[in-house]
Parts: sequence; C-alpha cells; structure tokens
Amino acid sequence: MKKAIPIALAVIVFVTAAYAQGPCSGCKDKEMHSGMMQGMRGEMGMEMLDLSAEQKDNMKTIRTETEKKIVPIRADIELKEIDLREAMAADNPNRNRIMQLTKEISDLKLKIQQLKIDEKLKVHAMLTPEQREQMKSMHHGEKMMQKKMIIKKEID
Repeated sequence: MKKAIPIALAVIVFVTAAYAQGPCSGCKDKEMHSGMMQGMRGEMGMEMLDLSAEQKDNMKTIRTETEKKIVPIRADIELKEIDLREAMAADNPNRNRIMQLTKEISDLKLKIQQLKIDEKLKVHAMLTPEQREQMKSMHHGEKMMQKKMIIKKEID
C-alpha cells in the first residue's frame, strides 16, 4: 500500500501534465483528447488496483458492451449535427426544426453520459473494499493536482 501511493501520485502528475498540454496532434477536438486521457488514466489506475484475472475480464466485457452501445449513438449525433448545420444554413431556417434537432442531440449526449455512469457503477461494484479505498485515494490525489494546475494557470 505504501508503494502504491507514490506510484499513484506519479501517474497523476504525468496524466495531469499531459492533459494540461491541451489536445494532442492526433486529436480532433477536446472531447477526443479528454477521452484518450481518461483511458490512459483508467488503464494505469486499474493496474495499480491489483485486479484479479476475473475482475479484468469482467471489466473488459463491461467496457466492450458499453462501447458497442455508444458507437451507434455517436453516429446518430454526427448525423443530426449535419442536419442541424444544414437547417441553420437554410435561406429560411425553420426554428422548430432547429430546436428539435438541438434537443435530440442533447438527449443522445445525455444517453452516452448515462451509459458511462452505468459502466463506472458496474466496475465499482466489482471492486473489493480495499480496491475501492485505493481508488478513492487516487481520485483525491488527482483532484488536488487539477486544483494546483488551475491555480498555476490563473497566476500565469
């Protein structure tokens, strides 16, 4: 346990520093960059939890199921965003149509958020009490580093 805390802090420092750099050259936007950073943080964090083979397999299954649900929703969002751009660019924009598309996009984004929360809750339920406590301490250290980065940005 004593070894895990310095390792967790090192991971948090690395991830926070990388995140502070902003979107990477291969990232189309902030959301993509954020997702990549969360993935890195999640993978490194899970390694530190000393998961059993069964836990790793179950997490992989949960993640895959969630991704399979999210992919078509993201495709729907992209299609609706195209429709929205076309509706906005029309000579006579139809306000009702624009508002409807905006609501549909928001609803789809909410659905993705809910799927991600369900995934986190399923993973959380699989952890032992010790693993949950270790995860809490990792999140606490990460939040402290984020606060320091925000303060530093405000000073600069």
